[in-house]
Amino acid sequence: MSEPGDRALDFRAVFESVPEPLLVLAPDPPRFTIIAVSEAYLRATLTRRQDILGRALFEVFPDNPADPTATGVSNLRSSLERVLHGRAPEAMAVQKYDIPLREGGFEERFWSPLNTPVLDAHGEVTCIIHRVEDVTELVYIQRKGLEQTAVMNALRTRSGEMEVEIYRRAQQLQEANRQLREANEELARQRTRAKDSEDRMTGVLESITDAFFALDGQWRFTYINRRAEELLGHRREQLLGKVLWEEFPETWDSPFSRGYRQAMQEQKPLEFEAFSAILDRWFQAHLYPTPQALSVYFHDVTEHRRMREALRESELRYRAIFDHSMDGVLLTAPDGRVLMANQASTGMFGYTEEELRRLGRQAVVDPSDPRLQAALDERRRSGRFRGELTMKRKDGSRFPVELSSSIFREDHGAEWTSMFIRDISERKAREEERERLLSQLDEERRWLRAVLETVPLGIILIEPEGNVFSNPRTEELFGIKLSPERGSAQYANLILHPDGTPVPREQLVSSRVLRTGETIIGAEFIVERPDGTRFPILGSAAPIRNSEGRIIGAIGVLQDVSERMKAQEALRTREQLLSGIFEIIPVGLRVADTTGHIIRANPAASRLWGAAGALTPGLGDCKGWHADTGEPLCKNDWPLTRALTKGETCIGELIRIECPDGSRKVLMKSALPLHDAQGRSSGAIAVDADVTDLKETEEALRRAVRSRDDLLGIVAHDLRSPLNGILLQLQLLRRRGQPLEHREQPALDAIQRNASRMNRLIQDLLDAGRMEAGTLSIQRARVSTAKLLAEVLETQVAIASEQTLDLRLDERGAPPELWGDRDRLAQVLENLIGNAIKFTPRGGHIRVGAGAREEEVLFWVADTGPGIPAEHLPHLFDRFWQASRTDKRGAGLGLAIAKGIVESHGGHIWAESQVGAGTTFFFTVPAAHPSGPSRV
Repeated sequence: MSEPGDRALDFRAVFESVPEPLLVLAPDPPRFTIIAVSEAYLRATLTRRQDILGRALFEVFPDNPADPTATGVSNLRSSLERVLHGRAPEAMAVQKYDIPLREGGFEERFWSPLNTPVLDAHGEVTCIIHRVEDVTELVYIQRKGLEQTAVMNALRTRSGEMEVEIYRRAQQLQEANRQLREANEELARQRTRAKDSEDRMTGVLESITDAFFALDGQWRFTYINRRAEELLGHRREQLLGKVLWEEFPETWDSPFSRGYRQAMQEQKPLEFEAFSAILDRWFQAHLYPTPQALSVYFHDVTEHRRMREALRESELRYRAIFDHSMDGVLLTAPDGRVLMANQASTGMFGYTEEELRRLGRQAVVDPSDPRLQAALDERRRSGRFRGELTMKRKDGSRFPVELSSSIFREDHGAEWTSMFIRDISERKAREEERERLLSQLDEERRWLRAVLETVPLGIILIEPEGNVFSNPRTEELFGIKLSPERGSAQYANLILHPDGTPVPREQLVSSRVLRTGETIIGAEFIVERPDGTRFPILGSAAPIRNSEGRIIGAIGVLQDVSERMKAQEALRTREQLLSGIFEIIPVGLRVADTTGHIIRANPAASRLWGAAGALTPGLGDCKGWHADTGEPLCKNDWPLTRALTKGETCIGELIRIECPDGSRKVLMKSALPLHDAQGRSSGAIAVDADVTDLKETEEALRRAVRSRDDLLGIVAHDLRSPLNGILLQLQLLRRRGQPLEHREQPALDAIQRNASRMNRLIQDLLDAGRMEAGTLSIQRARVSTAKLLAEVLETQVAIASEQTLDLRLDERGAPPELWGDRDRLAQVLENLIGNAIKFTPRGGHIRVGAGAREEEVLFWVADTGPGIPAEHLPHLFDRFWQASRTDKRGAGLGLAIAKGIVESHGGHIWAESQVGAGTTFFFTVPAAHPSGPSRV
């Protein structure tokens, strides 16, 4: 078994692919806990991995209680204890060890076990590999072969005795003849039984996958099965009766012949592996001798040998990687012990391997590294970590490392940790220096690029070879796209002297600078773009020199001075515009300096306050009151005073004043502090709007609304009194004992519907007034949506049936509960369903439903009516609006009230329609929170 670490996991595939059954046991007698098992072992023992891992070996595989002679457990335990104490492999003789069956009982099995200890660097046993080979079939065959041999030997002995007896007693012919006749008959019977046994054994030998042949005492072939024919390359007819060494002389001095002779000499079974030069393959041979014959079983183990060789080479390769890696490698236990450390790690930390083993992982880990805990958490979570940390040397110095660490877990739960450590001190220093230089270079580039792209000047960089590089502003100035390779020739003809004459190319400031090395400042030119527009510019240029003073280029700067002139003209125009607005604006404007003196007032302010009053800073001599409270204003309460003294911005404050002429006005006053370019206070501006007429109109409107509401209340009371009388008389008529005539029932139903409709119209008028006044009452509670729909439909189905309409619930799953006013939402649904009934032709369909939409409940009412034109949809929810002035099927308040109720809940209502295909009304209300109040 390989050492802990990366290599243990790398060999798992090899471990699983070995066809021999393998079991790995912990060195914890007497339990010998099962910590790993191969698939071949599970198949051989008819067990499952999850049923045996972590359990004691003899708990899983006890002796067969039905066999009082069973010794499998005691023999195997003794062998394992000898291996544990002697630290050496031990091959056991073939053992009878029955295996338990999952369905109960035991199955007879024979095994050839090999127990091998795995030692750590200190020579301690870390685990035991228990390898077995199922030889049950071979034992059965061997039993049959021995029985047959015994029978044949008995027959030979008996035959000789009979012949001697016949010879010695020739005189007793009659008795001898009788005995001879009986003996011949017995011999025939024995030969028949032997032939039957031989046929059965031949059948078995022909069916096994191992090659088998038998030799007599003179090394002649007496039997060869089909598999042996294939491997030896000869038919049995060619070999039977032939001497082995004569047919295969090259095997005389081979390991096979030495094994054959040893088995015959010692008369003991023998097992070995050897390479066949004839077949170029490795074979495992099992030899079973008798005094007169030798039985040979052998099978191809070349692939097994290759696997073992690959495993050994992998061990050597990974050991070489571990020992010679330039990175430090530590293998540690969960408790922090260092199990192994390579040479690179000892050189890195300054400790010997023994010191690292003694001190453990904490000797090199830096606990002050803030990244350490996150690294440990990541490794614990995912089983691996890769990143940078700080570690410690023996001398106490700290250094940066790149750490790659993984956790490896064995099947029995044991854990190891690998740590691949690379000292990145030099790399970090190089990276930091490189990053510093790159950052500095990038900062300079970004600074230069930002300057070139944002500076409002044209900038040209010119190389001695003639290449030019420019910023976007240069191309804007020339009105062309500049190419670096075409040089100054592409714009030279666009630059003119102030008198309009062309500037020769050699007199361009950039050419002069490159030629003479002089610096030119503020040369005046005119640029004439390809579209004919002209504008003045100032050109400057300077040479660019290297560290040796040699000119390596020139930089030119072009400034369009026409923009400055335009800006000055625009400033004058803007000042005139603002002055004109200041003078004609119909609200009073006054500007005060930092001392509070009014330095300017417009005519509207003079008209509002009077010529003298307009120049009074805080209007302290004018009486003023807060319009909303009626409290008088003191001197420091005026907005302009607060803007000057406190820096406050006052917007839209209503103040009632008494003017110098004795009149009273309501002003909407605002004030704003003013600041110069440096943010210092430079005064304040006051804005006064006369809203006296507006306030009077607003008061008149409020009085009108109150009168209307009073009228509606009176009208509603006076209208409902006769309606209630009609409904009461209608109930009395329905309750009288006499049956109604066939014409009376429809009349009573019509009275009922019209009275209810009139009552609803009265209620709609009252609700419309309440919504306009903002007094519509909404009583929110937790409401069952499904129950609400059912109750509303119950009241509307009969009305729909009278119009031969199919009104149904659109069931799409259970809708969530809502948070709202049950009665108001029922009013919305009844209104929408009532509209659908009114506008859907007979025989049509109406579907009502609800469902979840995010944190809301979505309701819908869909009909198959004529639909609504798109241009009418925006007006559906306006009060008293109807698509046709001749349509008198409603007062035009229902949808407006529905909208008000839905929006009072924080929801939204809308309609979707297609002419000829019907209309669907939707509205949403908030869903009830799962932890909200109880349902109603």
